[in-house]
Amino acid sequence: SKSKVEISEHENLEFGITPIAVKVTAEDGKDKEYIIEVNKQDTSLGLSSLSVSSETQNLTISPKFDKNTTSYTLNTEDVSKLTIEALANYEDATIDITGNSELKNGENIITIKVQKGNEVKTYTLTVNNTKQGLSDKLLTIWNRFWVVFVVAFCSIIQSLIAIRYLIKYYKVTK
Repeated sequence: SKSKVEISEHENLEFGITPIAVKVTAEDGKDKEYIIEVNKQDTSLGLSSLSVSSETQNLTISPKFDKNTTSYTLNTEDVSKLTIEALANYEDATIDITGNSELKNGENIITIKVQKGNEVKTYTLTVNNTKQGLSDKLLTIWNRFWVVFVVAFCSIIQSLIAIRYLIKYYKVTK
């Protein structure tokens, strides 16, 4: 047969979807081109996504999640428990998360273990938790009180000034 097939850039594919052009030349010399999308997947065990949240704060891990990065840090304030959503890149893999509740003041280590058969990959999240003490909470309440007091006081003074001008105006017009 005098027909030919040419395949472009099909060696050393990177992970993800790669279009590959296949050019077929028939015996009569007419060309037809086909595009095939090849999806090369990473076969190593790991997480495909990881997110952390709490009831009171928007949280962001550092560095940004990448399945090949296994150590992350997170700064929180006065959090006792974190919700961790981790998704493995294999449906039949199991995920075990430890250390995400009863967080203490200071450094806390959370481990996320992904397992499929005998293969295990462990991710570590170091949480720096700053707890607000009673004196800090009282100071916050006290500061809020003063803000409300100053606003109310200024409003009263403004009203008294307005009343004074109204009284003057009333006396002048009589």
